[in-house]
Parts: sequence; structure tokens; C-alpha cells
Amino acid sequence: MKNISWYMRFIKKIIKRYLKVSRNWSLHNQQLISINSMEEFLNYVDKNNYDTFLMYKDKSNEKREDFNAVMNYLKIDLSGQNFLDIGPAYGDSLNICYEGGAKNIDFIEIDPFFFTFNRLKPFTKGYNLNHFRELKTLERRKYSLIWVKGAFSADRFIKMKLVLPLSVWLANLELLASPSAKIIICPYWSNDNYV
Repeated sequence: MKNISWYMRFIKKIIKRYLKVSRNWSLHNQQLISINSMEEFLNYVDKNNYDTFLMYKDKSNEKREDFNAVMNYLKIDLSGQNFLDIGPAYGDSLNICYEGGAKNIDFIEIDPFFFTFNRLKPFTKGYNLNHFRELKTLERRKYSLIWVKGAFSADRFIKMKLVLPLSVWLANLELLASPSAKIIICPYWSNDNYV
């Protein structure tokens, strides 16, 4: 009984947080969907002072270094790659892949600010969807390089295994990969005292 009570509190907390973020995102999404230039988008960010976007902007150089370090360590040549980033945030990996000669540069982003910012880049194709539920909607066997860094909390995935087991998510992700693809997954841990 103690575990069920804990689990119910955890689910309620997640739902409450999701509903709050979802309402805010819904309001912004209505405005952001009509934005067609980077200048217009940056004015909207300044006007709304979206802290998360500004934080990732400030960390752009660090994120570029992280991505480049992994690509160099794994000796991955970006030229000609069909690249998918799940949760690119500021999109540093997208920019690096473009600079490195990737053939296709796609991304999945649920945050309407980051989605809009990255869709305005002329070399990307974006999907504004929830990667936990909607990976199956993307073209199968297309991607030769898939990058998932920080798009999910490992400990929340463990706790939510009744909702979506990690094995199901991984199987759906694998369906997107070409036969010789490289899939790089770097989760984060939320350290929220629920583990």
C-alpha cells in the first residue's frame, strides 16, 4: 500500500506540472505558429522573456562542444547523414550537422519556443510532437544518426514504466533507424527525491 500511495502522489505531481506547462505552451503556440521570420521570433522571445530559451542560448557554446566531443570520440562523419535530434532545444546539434554536410536534418521538439526557433532554420524539418507517444508517426528506417540528449529523465522513465516501458520506447526509436544507424542516447536524472 505504501508504494501505491507514493506512486499516486508522484503521478499527481507529474500531471499537475504537465497541465501547467501545457496551458502556457498552448497560449504561446497560438502566437508562435504564425511567426515566419527569425527577427519576429526573437522579438517575441524578448517580449515574453522565456527564461528556458534564454538559458539554452547562453549555454550554446557548451552544448556545441558536447556534441562535437561525442562525434569526434565516436569518429562520426556528419557528411551525408540523415540526422534526427529528439529534443534539440536551442538546436546546436542541428547547426553542427548542417555545417558538417548532413543530407537531412530533422528534429522532434515539443516546446513551442524551441520548435519555432528550429523550424525557422532553412535547413531543418521539424515535428512538433511528443516523442514518448508519437515516434511511430515518423518515416521508418530513414535516419543514419539519431541523437537523444536530455530529452527524458531516466528516473522518471523508470517510475513511469507502467505508462510506457522503456523497451517500447526503444523499439519505436529503433524503427526510425536505417540498418547501419548510430543511435546515441544521453538521458538526465532529475534528482527529485522520488527514487
